[in-house]
Amino acid sequence: MVDRHRDGLHLVCRDSGTGGRTAPPAPAANPAGLDLSAESGRGLALVDAFATDWGSDARGRTRHVWCYLAFDLEDSLWGTTPAA
Repeated sequence: MVDRHRDGLHLVCRDSGTGGRTAPPAPAANPAGLDLSAESGRGLALVDAFATDWGSDARGRTRHVWCYLAFDLEDSLWGTTPAA
């Protein structure tokens, strides 16, 4: 899901979570940096690098990982409302 606001984008990714099992720990970017030989694990590093803020929350049987990408729309057509 993506919500566009005048000052940024709010993005949410939802998955089936744990399927009723014990919840795993909240996702976190690796503070030691990326393992360039790894086959996975770059997603949260990208989110952590580009997002103004991000987090995760469990909602029943699903998990939502969200991020907020702030931007300045002053003097940009993206900051205007389309003509009807």
